[in-house]
Amino acid sequence: MSQTKSYPMWRMRLRRGAQAFALSKQGESCLAWDARTGTPISPIIVWQDARTTDRCPQIAKTATNHVATIARLPVTPYFSASKLGWIMENIPQAAAIATAGHLRLGTTDVFLRDRLTGRFETDVATASRTSLMNLQTGQWDADLRALFGVPINCLPKIGDCSGDLGAVDDLPLVTALGRPASGPVWPWGHPSRADQIHLWHRGLCPAVCRAAMPSSGTWGAANGYLA
Repeated sequence: MSQTKSYPMWRMRLRRGAQAFALSKQGESCLAWDARTGTPISPIIVWQDARTTDRCPQIAKTATNHVATIARLPVTPYFSASKLGWIMENIPQAAAIATAGHLRLGTTDVFLRDRLTGRFETDVATASRTSLMNLQTGQWDADLRALFGVPINCLPKIGDCSGDLGAVDDLPLVTALGRPASGPVWPWGHPSRADQIHLWHRGLCPAVCRAAMPSSGTWGAANGYLA
């Protein structure tokens, strides 16, 4: 487990009486880091980065239907899978650290949670946007990982979007979510794993889930509502 650091500025910025905090971030940007030190060994490859533009069509020629069936996503540089595969292919240090068992790969939320709480985890909604998760099982898929060249022992544990997600200076992290394209999220209650996958992955306008559960919604380019 990487060592977490003390963040004086974090404590100074907290309002007196705060009982918990949440994490919202851009979901597809990703990087690699050394688990022993927490030091990044790659740049943050943002969602707009097109470095895998040539590779994705090659994958798509033989695996478009496969990816669409398991991950329910198109093969495109937008999602994190091809970016993480690029890191493994193009950064020699990544392969060496992976062989030693100390490489960590993930989206930016994983890095922040690892460094802040000491827990190498992501939420199921963010994982569903990588092209590496089986949407039926809610776990990393072996075929997809092999297709994009991403080793399993370098990926975080997939967990819920809300609940006991760790703590920083005894302040609990209770929610971790991807940010919609043009607006924040207002959660009422604690949306379930299925809620979040439906909202973020389907992107319906509006999207409605009629199961008996609390409501959540977004406004903006990813307009949606769950009730």
